[in-house]
Amino acid sequence: MWTQVWSIENNGTLAADQFVRVTIPITGADYFHDAFQFRFQNFARLSGPYDTWHVDYVYVNNGVPFTSTPSYPLFPDRTISQPLTSLFQNYRAIPIKHFFSDPVFPLTNPEITVTNLRTDQGASTSPGQPVSYSSQLHLISYQSEVAYVDDLILDTNTGTIQVFNGEASNMLLQTLPDPVVFNNNADSIFIRLRASIDSGDDVPEPDPFWDYDAAVFHPLKFRSNDTTYTTFALSNYYAYDDGEAEYGAGLNKAGAQVAYRFDMLTDEADTIVAVDLYFPRFGDESSQSVQLQIHKNLSDAASDLLYTGTIPIQRNSFNKFWRFKLPEPKTVRDFFHIGWRQTNSALIAIGLDKNTVVPGKIFVNLNGTWEEDELAGSLMMRPVFGKGNGEVISGVPETKTIRAYPNPNTGVFYAAGELNQIQLLDLTGKPVSIETESLQNETRITVVTPVAGIYVLRAWQGNHMLTQKVIVR
Repeated sequence: MWTQVWSIENNGTLAADQFVRVTIPITGADYFHDAFQFRFQNFARLSGPYDTWHVDYVYVNNGVPFTSTPSYPLFPDRTISQPLTSLFQNYRAIPIKHFFSDPVFPLTNPEITVTNLRTDQGASTSPGQPVSYSSQLHLISYQSEVAYVDDLILDTNTGTIQVFNGEASNMLLQTLPDPVVFNNNADSIFIRLRASIDSGDDVPEPDPFWDYDAAVFHPLKFRSNDTTYTTFALSNYYAYDDGEAEYGAGLNKAGAQVAYRFDMLTDEADTIVAVDLYFPRFGDESSQSVQLQIHKNLSDAASDLLYTGTIPIQRNSFNKFWRFKLPEPKTVRDFFHIGWRQTNSALIAIGLDKNTVVPGKIFVNLNGTWEEDELAGSLMMRPVFGKGNGEVISGVPETKTIRAYPNPNTGVFYAAGELNQIQLLDLTGKPVSIETESLQNETRITVVTPVAGIYVLRAWQGNHMLTQKVIVR
């Protein structure tokens, strides 16, 4: 029988970007048995991903206090809490020819955000925790669909700061990759930047800055959240978003318009030949269409509307973009806007990346006047550039698949080859909890709580991201 021991309700006062930290004592003989379980339950609307809660950092300790006085919340964990900011000003991806058109392209120093969960290391009560960092660059260049790989250790990208509980500390990577090492004859280049911190997590006491107590925390590994990876692209498109939607944003009024501004990082004119869009399964999923639009300026002048055409909405899962090829290329220079006009009042939502905020880029027109929207995030719309005849050049081979077996299975299966960063996703794109065990030239994958359905297995193998549908019965 389930017993409710805690609940929370959002009456509009909870900050959407802050976690609520809760400690729940497990007391009473009724709970101390081998079949003990706990669960989180949410009551919400079923018409879409509304009333969503993020449950994170769930930890059940072994009943041993961290200090002689019971004080269980003192987790000695310092972690990277935000992804790396961009190399290319506000962009995660830019056209490669725009990058090389400027002999001294101004790269931006990325930074990471570090937080400290140990509650007695506040700025007013302690010297904090010293945290150092390092970084590495993994460079993948494609030329005529052939991959060339380089690994660069950015040795001078090191430093140390003091990190306090309750405060977000930013660490700026001082050393940038030298564009001289980039192949200017490549069709596309993917820059995979890894940043790691070292704060002494998992280092045993008694050093004053080493605070891992094995008797309390073993086998918990606090270093597992001390590394972050981000991929930046030099390809054939602009992208503010990081490729992963946390939510959706849209309009639900006939005639309403949205426009997304892109400032070109080149003084030269270029031609848009396609638009990449990600419409998640969100809101009204019936057959719908919108009027895709490309504007120069946001005005009523006919000359500022470079393209308009009705397109059917194609919804996808797993952050998969749909490419709409324009009937004719459109020449742009300096800046432009892409967006759409609603043809009815159905809610049509585009993918929204909440991790990347781009102020001053999103505009809406609800009643005949364009206004800047204060939406926190970036829309998953990307202008694609190509030759004046409309040809789109990518230079990137198609995504490869993983050999998974048995498939179908009951929740335990194997994936062949040397794989890294293995994930299992459900049909909404949400990660499913799994356990992995590396064997000889294969990985055993166990779904922690198997539920019958179709899933997508995703992993990296060398320089390629691989996927495979997996059926659990």
